[in-house]
Amino acid sequence: MVIANSNNLELWEFSLNNPEPPFGDPYYILNNENIITKSASGQAHPLLLLEENITTLINEYAVSKYEGILDSIVKLLDSEYTNSTTFISYWHQHDMSFSVYKDFPTSTKMDFLKYILPKYIEQRHIYYKKHNYSAISLQVVIDNAGHKESGNLSNKKIQAMCESAGLIQVSDLSTLSSKEFTFNIIRGDSKEMLDRFCEEMSIDFKWRVDHKRKNPDFIINFDKKFFIGEAKHKKEGGGGQNDQMLELLDLISFSEKRKDFGYISFLDGLLFNKFTDAHSEIKQKTFSKKKSNKIHTQYKSITMNLSKNPNNYFLNTKGFELFLKTQVSD
Repeated sequence: MVIANSNNLELWEFSLNNPEPPFGDPYYILNNENIITKSASGQAHPLLLLEENITTLINEYAVSKYEGILDSIVKLLDSEYTNSTTFISYWHQHDMSFSVYKDFPTSTKMDFLKYILPKYIEQRHIYYKKHNYSAISLQVVIDNAGHKESGNLSNKKIQAMCESAGLIQVSDLSTLSSKEFTFNIIRGDSKEMLDRFCEEMSIDFKWRVDHKRKNPDFIINFDKKFFIGEAKHKKEGGGGQNDQMLELLDLISFSEKRKDFGYISFLDGLLFNKFTDAHSEIKQKTFSKKKSNKIHTQYKSITMNLSKNPNNYFLNTKGFELFLKTQVSD
């Protein structure tokens, strides 16, 4: 039994014929209210206050070299927005990130501050002081880090599209397994809940085993027809993007013995449009096999796995929208 009203290859082609917009996807427009300036009421943004406090302590240390100040800096760095301060931004020049620093024991944190502060003071602090540590630089850091939110935004997009189709979000998988036309956005701390779900449903979910027990992004129950999905928002390939694409490609290569279970790989963003280009080139035979690139290979892999596994789907925004509409009305 194929668990869709529309053939998965037809929806793959529908996605390819309805590519992603080059810009302006409303789901990925970030919150522009996070402005690092003083409000009309005179209250400063927490990041601005944190920056001022860190700068004051650094200035005191630059003058006195009193190591007792390091204790105060360690405590102050345990604050919200710390990763967006000017001081922490400099750490990347020394192959250090705040996420690594946070896991250090206190003694190592102190040692690192003894190492980094003289360099920061000499190479940055004395120059920044001349320009009064402008809030503009903090705004640039906040804006530049916006791309890191794309993973969460992908899940919010899936949630919004499911709700728009009439599905109800539930907070746990036991409710989802018994209540039709529901969905769940999987949290990172849901590994045990997902283990129980797989056991209760008698599914292997080998993709998860191959990817270090990584959780998928969402699960949907359409009238006792279940889909496990992974969502990615990608503008370009290369680097770490290749590993994330591999997760999508691998997911649709698996199948379950239960015919009421399928897998969905959801990809939006401009990277999807490269598959549209490959589809056109292969269909029209306008490329040389000698010049076949990674996208052509991936396109063929997707098509082959969808042919082998009719319960699986590889979809973009328009394809997922039609998929939801088809399943709900089935």
